[in-house]
Amino acid sequence: MDNNKKKRKVLDFIKSQKLGVLSTVSEDGLPEVAVVGISEMDNLSLIFGTFKQYRKYTNLKQNPRVAVVIGWGNMTVQYEGTAKELIGKEKEKAKQIHIKKLPSSKKFAKLAEQCYFRISPSWIRFTDYSRDSIYGEVFEINFNSK
Repeated sequence: MDNNKKKRKVLDFIKSQKLGVLSTVSEDGLPEVAVVGISEMDNLSLIFGTFKQYRKYTNLKQNPRVAVVIGWGNMTVQYEGTAKELIGKEKEKAKQIHIKKLPSSKKFAKLAEQCYFRISPSWIRFTDYSRDSIYGEVFEINFNSK
């Protein structure tokens, strides 16, 4: 399967999901995880919102590298990348994308402490164990390779 087909398969799967488990690293080097609502862009970037007083916000400001798991059961996506806090027009665009996918997030959108991050992928692994093969379908996309 070529890279474009792999990316389309991953994107279609992410579009079907509303939650992901986000892993960040504390200032002390300790892992911290949180379930977050996720939305996606066509380039496979992820969007999530959080409050400035939450641990993940503090962690991301000092180390933007993250890992995310999306999906439960037979199909999953493991996703590694770099998170960036969005401001201005980028924030407004992300907010609208996020609210469209997750209408329940609208109640947080106007709060001053609410912020939005975009995660740009560096590596993705797609796994589908519902296939007949004992190994299922597994493939990786590396965004850092030339």
